[in-house]
Amino acid sequence: MEYHLGESLGFALHRTYMRMKVVSARRLRPHGLTPDQFAVLAILWDNPGLSQGEIAKLLIKDAPNVTRIVDRLVIKGLVERRGNPADRRAYRIYPTRSGRSLHRTLGPKVLDLRAEMFQSLTDKEQASMRKLLDKLFDSLE
Repeated sequence: MEYHLGESLGFALHRTYMRMKVVSARRLRPHGLTPDQFAVLAILWDNPGLSQGEIAKLLIKDAPNVTRIVDRLVIKGLVERRGNPADRRAYRIYPTRSGRSLHRTLGPKVLDLRAEMFQSLTDKEQASMRKLLDKLFDSLE
C-alpha cells in the first residue's frame, strides 16, 4: 500500500482546521483579534483567574506561545495579570471590562460564523463528528 497525502485523514483534519482558522482570522481582524487571542479570551470569559499554564493546557499550546498571546491582550487592555497569593511567581489572568464587553459583541458573531462553517452538516452529523473527534483525541493521549 502506498502513502498518498490526499488520502490521509490526518491531512484532511489539518487542512480543514487551517481553512477554519483563515476564515476566523478574516472575521476577527476588524475587531483587532487573532483566533488565538479570541480563544484565550473565550476561555477567560468562562474561567476568569486561570494561570497562563492552565490556559496553555486547555488550548494545547506551549507556555511561551500563551505568554505572547496574553502579552498582546494586556497591551490591548483586554486582560490583566494579577498576582497569585499562593505563588508569588505566578499570575492569574482576568478579562478587563473591555475584554468582558467583547463577549457580548463577538459571541453572537462567532456563533453566526460557526453556523456558516457547519451549515453543510446536519445537527446529527455535527454531533457524530464531535463524538468521533473526541474519541480520536482521547485515543492519542
